[in-house]
Amino acid sequence: MTLSSHLATPSHPFPGKPVGIGGWLLFLVIALTFIGPMFGVAATRVAIAGAEQATPDLVGNPAWSAITLTQYAGVAIASALGLAAGLLLVFRKKRGTPQRVMGLMVLVVVVPPVFEYVVYHHINPAFAGAMADPLIIQMARGAVSLLIWCSYLGVSKRVQNTYVE
Repeated sequence: MTLSSHLATPSHPFPGKPVGIGGWLLFLVIALTFIGPMFGVAATRVAIAGAEQATPDLVGNPAWSAITLTQYAGVAIASALGLAAGLLLVFRKKRGTPQRVMGLMVLVVVVPPVFEYVVYHHINPAFAGAMADPLIIQMARGAVSLLIWCSYLGVSKRVQNTYVE
């Protein structure tokens, strides 16, 4: 495993261009494995604390406890999928790796909000309806990020030079 980058040899698709984990590819690995999970936990904690401060009656309510657990479970699912994608990028240099990472990134965007909505609906259908818009916004933000990173993984000469085995 090497996190440094160097120039490709003539046997690579783009000789003389960068190869290896570096540049934007390094940023993607860091974002998937560290920044995303830390941001997810922090944002969830701030949202829960804000709701509890605005509505103190929530604290100790069994339904609220289930909702907060669900939110953290969604973060855990997204973090695990992101970590898997980042580790694939670092350790698996096979040609299909970028496509597998794209698939995992799609799951990061889709699975946690859908999971949360299903659990919310089970707890209280009215609450699930109220949470639909924020979950759709969460998925839309993720879709924009997904579009950017999938485009990068699809056209980057560094990516094409790195995943050639």
